Amino acid sequence: MLNENKAVHDQSLNVYSQSTSLLFQFILFEFITSSKKIQDIENIYSQLESLLIKHRLQADVDLYLNQLLDFMPFLTGSQMVIANEQTFPWTHQKGSLNKLRHYCYLLSHKFSDKGDVLNMNIAVSKAFHSALQIREVIFSLQRQSEDPQRVPNYVSLYHLLDKLIDNMRRASRLILRILIQFKDDENVLFFLLQHRTDLDQLYKTQFVARILKKMFSDGSKGAEEFLKLRYQERGFHHLIDSITNQISSVDACAISN
Repeated sequence: MLNENKAVHDQSLNVYSQSTSLLFQFILFEFITSSKKIQDIENIYSQLESLLIKHRLQADVDLYLNQLLDFMPFLTGSQMVIANEQTFPWTHQKGSLNKLRHYCYLLSHKFSDKGDVLNMNIAVSKAFHSALQIREVIFSLQRQSEDPQRVPNYVSLYHLLDKLIDNMRRASRLILRILIQFKDDENVLFFLLQHRTDLDQLYKTQFVARILKKMFSDGSKGAEEFLKLRYQERGFHHLIDSITNQISSVDACAISN
């Protein structure tokens, strides 16, 4: 691997930097974790909105508000963790979106001249702050619902949920564009194979197969040859069978669809 002090190539990130490779894998992992939670939140949001429309804002939606509230710490972490500057996101089990925000910030700091990286950092940061505000808005709505003379105003909650979802979708598009630049990084490619099922489900397509086709003229076959060559050169011969099996799974999924 090249020394990290070498200059970043004009056309791409310095994907040969070991720390950059690992950092981007952290980003991918926390993106997957956060996106799964946000998909669940979208489902609850849809049910909540349908019920309120059906009953003209008079429905009892405490169940859905509590479900949304329960999901937020998995994205933001606890309020104590957020407020304490001496702690770090990666030291806590919860708070996948907080971790993602931190890793995106680190990547943007390393590559301050890369528009996609900067915009990804902005989108994730906005999503995180929307999630924080959602908690406060739900607390406010629950207090309002205790007064039978008041009709709770759900506009702010709708707005914040839309911002959370939209910014994560924007981040997902930017991650895709950044990911292409790691085509010469065997560690990132191996990560994609290991998390193929999750990524395919999140993007609702044969995501990994399509990415490999964009990266290599021979698609998955080219990726397989590249990965085996790189890992054999590094002495990781025990990974060869795993690469073969995972590429076969990618091909099988692509054929079946």
